[in-house]
Amino acid sequence: MDGLAGIVDGLAGSVSAGLQLHTFVALEGCDGRTCWVLDFLPEYPASPATALALFSGGSVAGQTRRSVLRAWPRGRTLTTLRVADLPPRFAGPLGREALTRAVDGFEQSWDPALRLFTHDCRDYCQGLIAALTDRRDVSVSALLAEMHAGR
Repeated sequence: MDGLAGIVDGLAGSVSAGLQLHTFVALEGCDGRTCWVLDFLPEYPASPATALALFSGGSVAGQTRRSVLRAWPRGRTLTTLRVADLPPRFAGPLGREALTRAVDGFEQSWDPALRLFTHDCRDYCQGLIAALTDRRDVSVSALLAEMHAGR
């Protein structure tokens, strides 16, 4: 929700720190100088109809998105958790191709119907991390809860 994220960014640090509106996976690029950002969001994130459907418990069409950034993402409401290193199969000159194939395979099996709290960006990240690292014990929600409990 672009508009809502902007409002949260404008809140005082102590208020906005606990609001996690969006979760994404950031991977260091194979060249060591870029960052891949992978996420799952509504097709029309700024639409009032999208907000109404999601907040009333319905689902909307979602889309996966990939971006390549020149630097690691930063922001006052951004929480970074290091979950795992990628396996060796994604290293070296063929690493980017292997990583792209792995993400493609995961996304082809991903249901595009987005539903808050049951099939949303956190679930996408949890599934993608599990697919890329072979770690099935990753729970993005549990990691965030542990981190906030330790504050």
